[in-house]
Amino acid sequence: MVIKNSLIVEKLETNKKVIFLGLLVIFLCQLSFCFLEIKNFTEPLTENSGTDVEQWENMSYYLAEHLFFKPYPQLNLTNNDYFYPYGGTHVFQGWFLEGNYFYAFFYNNFGNGPWLNYYYALSILFAALSIFFLVGYYWDFKKSLLVSILVTYLNFHAINRYPHHLAYCIIHWTTISIFLDYIIFKKFINKEPISTRLLIFKVMIMCLALGQDLSYILGFSLSSFFFVAITILGYCIKKDYRAYFIDVLKKGVKDFNKNMFINASMILVSFIALFFYLPIIIQVFTTIRKFHFDNPFSGGHGWNLPLRIFLPYFPNFSALNNPFQGLFNDMPEGMGSMSPGIFCLLIGLFGYLFSKKKERLLILPFAIFFLLSIINHPINIPTLQWLPWCMLYRIPSRFTMIIPFFCSFLLLGADLKKNQIKKHIYWIGLLTIIGFLEVFTVYKARFERPIYHFDSNFNAYMNYVKKLPGEAVLDWPFCVIGGNGIGNDEGLCPIYNKTSGVHALKRFHHKKVIGYYFGRLHPTLIKPFVDAGWGKMSVPDNKIWNQSTKITNKFTPEQWSFFTQFYQFNDFAGINLYIDLIPESEKEEFYKRFGKPVMQTTVPIAGRVVFLKKPQEWFIKEDTIKGKQLKFQCDCKKN
Repeated sequence: MVIKNSLIVEKLETNKKVIFLGLLVIFLCQLSFCFLEIKNFTEPLTENSGTDVEQWENMSYYLAEHLFFKPYPQLNLTNNDYFYPYGGTHVFQGWFLEGNYFYAFFYNNFGNGPWLNYYYALSILFAALSIFFLVGYYWDFKKSLLVSILVTYLNFHAINRYPHHLAYCIIHWTTISIFLDYIIFKKFINKEPISTRLLIFKVMIMCLALGQDLSYILGFSLSSFFFVAITILGYCIKKDYRAYFIDVLKKGVKDFNKNMFINASMILVSFIALFFYLPIIIQVFTTIRKFHFDNPFSGGHGWNLPLRIFLPYFPNFSALNNPFQGLFNDMPEGMGSMSPGIFCLLIGLFGYLFSKKKERLLILPFAIFFLLSIINHPINIPTLQWLPWCMLYRIPSRFTMIIPFFCSFLLLGADLKKNQIKKHIYWIGLLTIIGFLEVFTVYKARFERPIYHFDSNFNAYMNYVKKLPGEAVLDWPFCVIGGNGIGNDEGLCPIYNKTSGVHALKRFHHKKVIGYYFGRLHPTLIKPFVDAGWGKMSVPDNKIWNQSTKITNKFTPEQWSFFTQFYQFNDFAGINLYIDLIPESEKEEFYKRFGKPVMQTTVPIAGRVVFLKKPQEWFIKEDTIKGKQLKFQCDCKKN
């Protein structure tokens, strides 16, 4: 049976008051969320507490600079904009194409700005409103309000990902897609009519989901669809379900013409999404497949003990701090790794206890997905890595953000009657108290996160560098490293916590840079740096990669000779010297050799930076071929 527009209007009319109150609550939640979580709507996305933040704007800037059409969209992935002067492929980034396009549009038209913060805010609001109306239509608007808030504003793990792992907070299309899987599966099990419009809507949402994070968030959509599809095919072994399934397909052909305009519009949107996303996705994956990783999990197994799922977010005992690491011997990532919160779990338990057996069966494909995800160990128990989109699924705990979806499905199956609610009013009161405690704990921590404001002369500094002759700047110290650890043992990122984000300043000064932080890096890409001897140039104050804060050694005469020739031969505009990260005496030696600073500012994380302009007479000594071929072979002991 086709769902007629009149029925939709009728449902909206009969629930006017509930819808109005629901929308009011959602908009109040959104305002609170923007105030407590995002906070900064005036400056570009950055923080002074974690270097991962810088990559999201920078990769979007990369797309803005290197996107071309032939006539379909493609990226220039191989150049020396980063890893200068050696160059290489830039494919190993955490692409989230919708966000990349969003940033690129505003950047190209309005310059640097808080575009990704706006995108994040819109993503959350859109997800909340979509689930509110979607669930409200198929169930009721009272349930839909709680569910829409649970999967967005109370999705603690996703919230805690911002801004360090921004792409994992952006889950609006994946949220809608997985809820549609549940709706379609429910209709299938109950042998209810499934309209062509619903199926085309599902296809459209999956096409749009291609614009989300390619490594995990898109994978959640595909995995959910896969397990639902497999379960449906399993049910089709039964004769009655097979007959019903065939009937749905037959009616679908006839049904299409009854909603021609809406169906055609959704198909058009699907093709537009495929046009902008699929060619780049194919390009990215075909490029990645050219590289073989002997150990794809060299950066760590990323495994979390499943018991973390029961950790609460309470004021004096919180999953935010990832307790028991020593006891569990696991590798939690981010704040609240594997922990959706006790309130979320109790909502699911509440729904399970008040649902009938048939309703509980609706969770079957999602329970399989959940079980395989929670026991996943990328090395020892690779339960999902056999799926093509999960081949490089390195951090299993990132699925924590979709656990609220499964708990919501259990709640939607509950048969809640007024007399039952009154009968359990004390338990509901306890649940409410737990919810308030967890909301207070999480959002208090989010609000206390300091906002980073750029230095007053930051823009003047960057604009000065931008206008100078020379295609690149020499950041010292620089960082070349991958999230899988490649570059660390080779000594190419001696002070990771301070310098792994300095390459991203390129989006302001537009010069080519030496360093880069990739989510994954192949050994062949750093070979020119290793062969040139850059790993022999620096000694950090701590050998533990994420605890070093400063370089302690002074250059030897041989090191100065290599550094100076590299600077002279290559087309540098000057040196960005991070004076808080080198010895005071070394700073003075830089000034003596290359001239006094012409500009100074402060940048996120790395701190104070001064610019040493390349002397005009040095430009005639440039020889970029020699610059790329230079090698520091000295094994002399560093001071």
